[in-house]
Amino acid sequence: MTVETEICLHLPDACAARLSAWPLLNGHPSRRQQLRAIYFDTPQGHLCRAGAGLRVRRESGAWVQTLKLALSTTDRSELNQTLASRSASAVPMLSEAGLAGAYILDPRGGRAKLALTTLFPSLAPVFETRVRRRSWLVSHQGSVVEVSLDLGEVCLSDGRSRDVSECELELKEGQPAALWQFALDLLSWMGEGPLLEPRSKAERGYGLVWAQDPSVVPPQSSNMKDSESLAAALRLALSQASSDLSRSIWMVLESEDAEGPHQLRVAARRLRSVLKMVLPSLSSSDWQQLALDAKWIAGVAGPLRDRDVVALDILEPLMVKLPSDQDLAMALALLADERDRCRVDLRAQLKSVRAQAFLARLGLQACASLPALEEADARSFAQMQLKRLVRRVRQRKLLADQSPEYRHELRLAYKALRYASSWLEGLGMGSEARRQQRKAARAQKTLGDSQDAVMALPVLQALLRSVPPGQSGRVLGLVQGWLLAKQG
Repeated sequence: MTVETEICLHLPDACAARLSAWPLLNGHPSRRQQLRAIYFDTPQGHLCRAGAGLRVRRESGAWVQTLKLALSTTDRSELNQTLASRSASAVPMLSEAGLAGAYILDPRGGRAKLALTTLFPSLAPVFETRVRRRSWLVSHQGSVVEVSLDLGEVCLSDGRSRDVSECELELKEGQPAALWQFALDLLSWMGEGPLLEPRSKAERGYGLVWAQDPSVVPPQSSNMKDSESLAAALRLALSQASSDLSRSIWMVLESEDAEGPHQLRVAARRLRSVLKMVLPSLSSSDWQQLALDAKWIAGVAGPLRDRDVVALDILEPLMVKLPSDQDLAMALALLADERDRCRVDLRAQLKSVRAQAFLARLGLQACASLPALEEADARSFAQMQLKRLVRRVRQRKLLADQSPEYRHELRLAYKALRYASSWLEGLGMGSEARRQQRKAARAQKTLGDSQDAVMALPVLQALLRSVPPGQSGRVLGLVQGWLLAKQG
């Protein structure tokens, strides 16, 4: 089984047409191929839910069976076997022997694994990809990168399809940092347009099959061993953050699900909490810029997320209680328009060079040399940080009853503890970090009802500014009463 390291960029049509003019490709001959691949899964979607992909593809005159298993944001293990076929057009049968020794996580949860050979009788074709590929092999600064432009579609037997327009950068020789720098160079040259694509063709195809796009996945614990360095823990956190953020971005771009901006802001805040803990040990301005960009991403997600909360957690539940109330219906309609405007603004920000370069720099910094952290003991660091954050909560609690401002500070302290604990758990803190995380989540929920009132009323006041005072006053009164009831 081999490991491939690659980065994928979605390219709008105009960018795809320009790729061959990229100066880094000058003087490098290109190769053109027509690629047809058939992907397989069980009726229950075992491979889809495990983040795996199984295909049979026509390559260089032969049919090749390939199993891909995601290892990280950029790395996938790959198991290949050439299949016997009577003709170029006839798709051969899958090889059970080609899956021997391969396992996926059991989608029912936990750490249990399933041998793919046990699923073999249930595997069947679920979709195809048909792609025109043009590729260049580029030697650059001591590394060799294959640049591939893929244009085509993912298609289902029922006629549904999804366009493919992307640039794959695959590391053939060299270090992963060179691949991320290559991606940054391309983003810089192209300008606005390219978008980092964390989902493989298999994942996008499986999403089309089941009429959903599994863009946002729960962030995984780093599972660091106590003996591993803080540097290794940070690299893993940055890699995970890049994946979580880019998946959340795609959810915002492709759907109106309120979970998209919510998960985007959570991922950005979680990253900020990690960076705040390690920044005192890192002197490079690159790290400061990452922290600033993480704060910016969380900030641009805020307006839409706040209005989603007002709509879904306040006005819509009120409408359930008062289904015929015309004033509430009017406020909800105005808020729907406001959410649409915020969504358009957020999508424009997420497509910007700044946002996409930020994701690429996360990947680049995950490959960086970190001498100041290499010798640091991860568990000792985690103990110190957890104690500091718990102490901060206790200090804020002493002042919380004095004013709303102090209660807000307490909520922020609990939030910092909750986000940090999710990372510190994997640095040897285990059950103690989980205990603090649960405690912080409960407190944050209680304090969050109060914060909803602080946030919601100004949003509604601005929204209803042009509405007759009698109507706006009535809506605000209903909302205030609802919020007071929620606070008990």
